[in-house]
Amino acid sequence: MNTRAYINGSEVALCEIQLAEINRGQRPNGQSTAAYKVAITEEECISSLSVPYALACEELKRDDAVVGKTDFLGDIGYPPLTELVKSPKLLTKLVNVYLATELFQAIGHKEELDASPWKYLISTIESVSSDGATITIEGECHVR
Repeated sequence: MNTRAYINGSEVALCEIQLAEINRGQRPNGQSTAAYKVAITEEECISSLSVPYALACEELKRDDAVVGKTDFLGDIGYPPLTELVKSPKLLTKLVNVYLATELFQAIGHKEELDASPWKYLISTIESVSSDGATITIEGECHVR
């Protein structure tokens, strides 16, 4: 996998970053923070997320039938993931609402992450965008 991670513009090892499982989206109070950027090829990203995305869409469609209304994905007809990557706003919302954990599991080597103490804990996912070849995820992280 040709994935790269950067903290304040300097490249770091992937095993040094980890996604916060709780309190994600909250800016840290009184802790040191840094800007992060993670870049993964669009092909690898789509390949890693295609099954979780399809499963999420199936579940959402079942929910739609039960509750009689839909969310933003249903409003746009549950487009293929290959179409969603063309819209940074929708891709960012998709990752934040449904696929953050799956995306960061795809990016990192899970066994390596579990065995290594993190130095940077991702607290926000502010943007997810594609230039047609690379998916870039950016936000803020806590610094240990």
